[in-house]
Amino acid sequence: MVFAKTDESHTDRVVTSAQEEIRRLSGSGDAEAASSISSGLSIVGKIIGRGALTIFGHVEGEVRASTVVIAEGAQMLGDVVAEELTVGGEIKGTIYANRVKLNSTGVVEGDIFHRTLAIEENARFEGMSRRNENSIDTASRVQTDRPQTQAVSIDSSDERVADAVRSAPSRPAQPVSSEQRIGVVTHYYGHLSVVAMQLDPGAMLRVGDVIHIHGRTTDFTQQVESLEVNRAPVSEVGPNDDFGLKVIEHAREQDAVFKVTFLSLGEQHFDRGKNA
Repeated sequence: MVFAKTDESHTDRVVTSAQEEIRRLSGSGDAEAASSISSGLSIVGKIIGRGALTIFGHVEGEVRASTVVIAEGAQMLGDVVAEELTVGGEIKGTIYANRVKLNSTGVVEGDIFHRTLAIEENARFEGMSRRNENSIDTASRVQTDRPQTQAVSIDSSDERVADAVRSAPSRPAQPVSSEQRIGVVTHYYGHLSVVAMQLDPGAMLRVGDVIHIHGRTTDFTQQVESLEVNRAPVSEVGPNDDFGLKVIEHAREQDAVFKVTFLSLGEQHFDRGKNA
């Protein structure tokens, strides 16, 4: 899937830089074998492949490929799974890549799961960095119930990503009776892994409650381990409280927050760092 490049001088420079990066990552001089999404194109959905992909335009959804380059000026809203990833543009989402490089023009808002991470001067990164020996396997274990979108396939021969791009496992059945919306995320403090929330009128949140945080690129369930008001620990909060809540994954402004109620409380365990 190759889209024509524009003739603008700035775009030509960005394209040339991206092609050089693809050659470096792939160890091949054949940059034409790579697929690309041009600067004038926007794609909403899932892109799956096993070769090299360069994004010059705008993608909203999910990208899974062997080698991915987010070129300067490009925007990616969603998760990226790759063997190698170079970021010169902007990513808002979670990154799962064994080797990650943020160029000086790169901007990442989200968590990075990686084996190696290199960040050039002037690059911007807001989120958590977690080292994993095989981040692609980590991505394949992340369970999600997001609606499935049509995938755009690109061809190559890297079998390491073939396993990672197969269907994500569905969320295992839980004895859930209901999920009731109780509020919305108003801010995420990446360096603290803490969210500020605004509770809906009449809603209450207590330590020990189970919550589900869901948004365009956010979807995880966790138990409330602690609550703070004015940096002091409290056991419960209400709509009039300005409070902070520590979370296990990256959350985003305007993500909806639901309280999960179980048919039987029984032995419900939530492992830190895992989706329910």
